[in-house]
Amino acid sequence: QAALQMVQHQATKKGLSLPLSGGEDLPILLGDASRLRQALLNLLSNAIKFTEKGSVAIHISAVPAGAVRRHRHSTVGPVPCPTREDCEMMAVRVEVRDTGIGLSAEQQGRLFQAFGQATAETWAQYGGSGLGL
Repeated sequence: QAALQMVQHQATKKGLSLPLSGGEDLPILLGDASRLRQALLNLLSNAIKFTEKGSVAIHISAVPAGAVRRHRHSTVGPVPCPTREDCEMMAVRVEVRDTGIGLSAEQQGRLFQAFGQATAETWAQYGGSGLGL
C-alpha cells in the first residue's frame, strides 16, 4: 500500500489506472519490508515512466516457496516443489503489468544487469540512471 500511495500521483497525472488485485490470501510475512517496498516502488515507477496510456496493474499472491524457480536475481514461473518442507514455506509473488512500450527479447536478456538502458533513444527520451531492476 505504501508503494502504491507513493506513485499514485504520477499515475493520475498521466491518466493511468493503477489497479491492485490479490493479497487477500497472504499469511503473516517475515522479511525486510523496506526492501520489498523499495523493489516494488522501482517496478511501479519504471512501469509508470514508460507507459503513456492504459494501466499499470499490480497482482500479489502467496505461492509455496519451493514452487518458485530462481533465475539470476528474479523469480519466474511455477515448478514442482522439490521437498515437502519447501512447499510448506510461502513466498510472495508480485506481478506488475503495464501497457507501456515493452522490451525486445534482447533487452529482456539484459534486465538484471546494473546501469543498463534499453537503447540510447530510450535514455534520451526518458532519462534515468539505468539502475533498473
